[in-house]
Amino acid sequence: MMIKKNLKEKILQKAGELFSDSGFSGTSMRDIANSLNITKAALYYHFKNKKELYLKVLDRAFQKLNKNLKKNIEVSSLEQKLFHLIKNYFEWGIEEKNLIKAQMAKFPESDSEIHKKILKFQRKIKNYFGKNLKSALTKETDLNCLISFLLGTMDRMILEAAFLGKKLNIKKKSRQIIKTVIPMMKNIKMPTNKEKVASK
Repeated sequence: MMIKKNLKEKILQKAGELFSDSGFSGTSMRDIANSLNITKAALYYHFKNKKELYLKVLDRAFQKLNKNLKKNIEVSSLEQKLFHLIKNYFEWGIEEKNLIKAQMAKFPESDSEIHKKILKFQRKIKNYFGKNLKSALTKETDLNCLISFLLGTMDRMILEAAFLGKKLNIKKKSRQIIKTVIPMMKNIKMPTNKEKVASK
């Protein structure tokens, strides 16, 4: 039983790496089986198809993110809190590029389950950042706009570094983002009712 459990964990880990490098459509069950030196039958014993495996990989990646974001977050100042949130997200993102790529990928209608799961993850990530930053902001600040900017910037930096094969200097990039974001926090205002009507 222990051997089966270890193999399942190895499959999830290796599949996560391959999905991160080649995406969902660029990775086959044969690729995963070959990279682990196992038969496709052994792979299908644990996962009925690629979609089920991919969903499990996404779950695993999100659990890691959840754990990572909570590290060292009990700090007093806004700057420290932001630094740890950004740094922890970067550390996770470098290892788990798959979820970041998945958020940007377009899945066909037949894969609506994957699309729904990714949207759910996005909401959870935004909610977590919002919960940790809300108390430090004024009521007039547009929290959604701020979080979208923050996550979009980090995702782009992670994917760019991966694409170019460069190592991301996490502490340096975290501080650069903070220098940009802190002044923005005072300037990003919620739209007034008149502005909302005008934009329609």
